[in-house]
Amino acid sequence: MNNQGKNLFERALETKMQFGTRRSQNAVVFENAVIIKRNFAGKDITGKRKDGKTFIKKGRRFTLVLTKEMFDALCAEKGECSYGIWAFAPDENPDLKVYTIEVNVKMESANPPSCKLYTKSNGKANVSILNSTNLGLLDEIYECDIERVDITVNPYDPDKSGHFTLWLRDLKLSQIEIEDNDSYWNNMIVDDMEVMPFGDPNED
Repeated sequence: MNNQGKNLFERALETKMQFGTRRSQNAVVFENAVIIKRNFAGKDITGKRKDGKTFIKKGRRFTLVLTKEMFDALCAEKGECSYGIWAFAPDENPDLKVYTIEVNVKMESANPPSCKLYTKSNGKANVSILNSTNLGLLDEIYECDIERVDITVNPYDPDKSGHFTLWLRDLKLSQIEIEDNDSYWNNMIVDDMEVMPFGDPNED
């Protein structure tokens, strides 16, 4: 089922979180995660602070949505998050609160995160391995067309200050089936994208 018709709180309740993996005890896994404010292309984002001053955010990133309980569990395990802010959902009931946390994406590194896009078109399923050149395609997918997102992040505290930031390690995004008349995706250039037969999104 896709996200259409569900508010942030309802969707965040479906997320499952676990600490540690076979490869890294420092990893945190979010299955069926809710992500918003996608900037996988790494465009400069201009905004204004509460004091009216302009700021520019640089770099690839997205925002992870969690319930307060999940946010508290993450902080109890890893320390205080450097980037956690309140969000309210649904609008008609401000008592239902969720947290939003920024996740950094560093593709231009010796060990970039693994990012895969799972798609279905005309009954055929594929998985595309994304790289620094085409990762911005994830910004073009409508939120209601995202079927599932599984991510693994590494909390990073270089100064041992007890304040961590989140860095993406692994992302698997599944899109709902593409219709025949979806001209954008049917005509999408995939020359610089590695495409392979569809596999289990939960496989390493």
